[in-house]
Order: sequence, then C-alpha cells, then structure tokens
Amino acid sequence: MKFGMRKPSLKMAIGYMPGHLKELAAGELQKKGVKILNDTITGQVHRDRILLTGDSPLASNALGRLAVETLLGE
Repeated sequence: MKFGMRKPSLKMAIGYMPGHLKELAAGELQKKGVKILNDTITGQVHRDRILLTGDSPLASNALGRLAVETLLGE
C-alpha cells in the first residue's frame, strides 16, 4: 500500500505505519525472539496462546471472529 506524503495524519488514522517504522518495530521484536510471520498485507490473523494479531486493517473482520472463538473457548 503506498500513500503520498500529503496527509500523514490520515495515514496514521487508518492504521498505516510508514515503512521505516515497520522495520524498526519488527527489528526490535525479532531481537526479543518474536518470529515475524508475514511481510505483506493480506488480512492474515494469527493466534499464539492468548495473543491475537492481524497484519493490517484488512484483518479486522477475521480478527473479530478469532477473538470470539478464543473467548468462547472454540
């Protein structure tokens, strides 16, 4: 996803994080032993014990469904 630099506040409001910040965050997490599962925006979700994550705003519906399944104990 590529956005022009004219509306930085809009980008942050929709969940977009500029590329250099993503790499910084991912690098720090990897130093702590976190395995990064993907590097694209596909709507992918993942559950690791009680941590639920999604790769982008596209994952919101699937993440909600995963949260309900998790809370109800599947």
